[in-house]
Amino acid sequence: MLDPIASWVDERAVRSGALIFEGPAGIGKTHAFAEVIDAAVSSGARVLRAQPVAAELHLVGSALIDLCMDVSDEQIAELPDVQARALSAALLRGGGAPAVPQAVALAVSTLLRMLSARQPVLIALDDLQWLDAHTAEVVGFALRRLPLAGVGVVATLRTGPGTEEPEFVRQLASALPLVRHVVPPLSAPELEQILRGHLGGEIPRWIVRSAVRGSPDERVLRSIHAARCKSSLRSSRKPSVK
Repeated sequence: MLDPIASWVDERAVRSGALIFEGPAGIGKTHAFAEVIDAAVSSGARVLRAQPVAAELHLVGSALIDLCMDVSDEQIAELPDVQARALSAALLRGGGAPAVPQAVALAVSTLLRMLSARQPVLIALDDLQWLDAHTAEVVGFALRRLPLAGVGVVATLRTGPGTEEPEFVRQLASALPLVRHVVPPLSAPELEQILRGHLGGEIPRWIVRSAVRGSPDERVLRSIHAARCKSSLRSSRKPSVK
């Protein structure tokens, strides 16, 4: 049977597109999101990633800085001069006049086209609901000008009572073929497997049951931290092979 995540990643080579994992907090969206990133890296794609947080919602361009963290100054210098100077200023990498928003948007569009001509590109946005307005406008502009193939966008979106859908989702849907996947709750065996993969060793059943119920109280968090410490300690005590 084909892996649906690997298949979605492979399809981006022939058609640019977007995928959103949505659901309430703690449902497992970020785990699915990470699987897409792993599949993209394994396929040879370049990943531009940002994880916006609520505290930075009103910081202009904070997520854009994260997205371009691994883009070198040399690659930016390959852009037309006006665009290169605007993007460098927006990323706080150089002095000079403040960046003109239109020039920054055009620079990001040109950058994505340039990078995707060399290898597939995955734009990864975790917690889309906290994306700052400036980054949303810049990325939205670029998405409407993407090449037909070679670029994927994967995001997570928190949903629930009282939450409004960001305008960026509508921009994404109008720019690219968009798949929206509502993440179902993890079963106890699935969650236990994830916890063991991260922490190693045996995980007490009560921790798994509490996590499945979505109630990671202080006792659970202390126990997970203890399990992580024990796992690290076991690794450090393994005899070295000479």
